[in-house]
Amino acid sequence: LGSAQVNFDLPTERDNRTNTDFPSRKQYLHRNGRAGRYGRNGIAITLLDMSERDSEHIFKRIEEGTALPSVELPRNDIRPLRERMKQVKPMCRASPPAPTPPPAAAVLAAEPAVKTDPAVKTDPAVKTDP
Repeated sequence: LGSAQVNFDLPTERDNRTNTDFPSRKQYLHRNGRAGRYGRNGIAITLLDMSERDSEHIFKRIEEGTALPSVELPRNDIRPLRERMKQVKPMCRASPPAPTPPPAAAVLAAEPAVKTDPAVKTDPAVKTDP
């Protein structure tokens, strides 16, 4: 899925989602679609450095497909966010990836077989849950 994404709390009265990297359009909509649900206000903030400015075309595509406007904030307005991002981003990179769950076949194969009591007579035509 790409690089790890960080969501951290900001002092607001709304649901918020803060991105410290810029994902694909599909990932962006998935990640930020949870901000502002259930009648609450929401805001999604994506912090880009100058090397990521080429991602602006993705913002334009997102705006075209939704009613979500983007706003570029002056540097002074984002200084507190930038400081918080410097604190959080190294922790995200240091986190190991979540383990991949085993396939269902492996889980089923690892389960012990159902033991039966040879003294109990059963009718093979009758199906019972284990």
